[in-house]
Amino acid sequence: MTFSSKEKNIARIQALISGILMGTVGIFVSNLPNSWIAVCARGLFGFLFIFLILLFTKNLKIIKVFRNSLVYVILTGLNNVIVISCYFYGITTVGMGIAAFLLYTNGIFGLFFMRIFLNEKIKLFKWICFGIAIFGVLIIMEPWNSINPIINNTKIIGYSSSLASGIFLGLDFSIKKKIFKIIRKDQNYLNNYSGKFNIGLVNIALVLFTTIFLFIFTFPFLYKYILNFNFNQLIISILLGIIPTAIPFAIFNYSLTKDEGGDIIILTYIEPIVACILGAVFYSELKMSTLLGGIFIVLANIIILLNDKNN
Repeated sequence: MTFSSKEKNIARIQALISGILMGTVGIFVSNLPNSWIAVCARGLFGFLFIFLILLFTKNLKIIKVFRNSLVYVILTGLNNVIVISCYFYGITTVGMGIAAFLLYTNGIFGLFFMRIFLNEKIKLFKWICFGIAIFGVLIIMEPWNSINPIINNTKIIGYSSSLASGIFLGLDFSIKKKIFKIIRKDQNYLNNYSGKFNIGLVNIALVLFTTIFLFIFTFPFLYKYILNFNFNQLIISILLGIIPTAIPFAIFNYSLTKDEGGDIIILTYIEPIVACILGAVFYSELKMSTLLGGIFIVLANIIILLNDKNN
């Protein structure tokens, strides 16, 4: 499917906004008792926010458009739980730097899965650009500072788990694209929900499944903490479910519908740059590595943008 320049530019802006908002997650997580509680709160309040929007706008029936892609919708929900679980296990065993770097290999794996499962044509320069962007993340995250010369089974599982988070996140791009492809072929959907606004509703509704699975798989273990939140923790949790979760997830889903071989996805690599800048603002943690790594990420996006303009 070919998209107009206007559609591509809107999708690029949406991907950037999504990456920026997701980059704020650390501010909220750092103000909650632990990361797993944050995951549960993220799922709960992200789900409630989207549910209430669809309810009060009388658009809950939009979820019917997923009837022919229900298997893939369930897969993307489960996949999100796997990504989060593997990533957080990696953080606790091998450190934030290594875990985050391996998570951000998702772009390369995303291209691989889109080529295999969706038969998308991926030009060589896009592989190179994602490699440049990942190199930028490598510089920003400084994973070598987390390397422990003592290797044991826990460390090996931690490395494997962190890499798995990147693999499964890359796979999620293809799963969601498959969902969108099935919906486009659904004539009943096209007849009843035509127009950009309603297509946007579909992407908003998809967040319901992404967030509810996070909540279902974590709440049974953490409900005592959630139910005993004080007022400040409750407000932080609500904002966590909205600002770096529900809104950017929905925006990213929409931008993904205009992605061609990763040219939109790569813009979300702004997330670690934003996270580090916010760390500098709130915790005085800005490093030269953030600026240097950011240059590589921006460079990779400029190359893709210039190539798109020339075609």
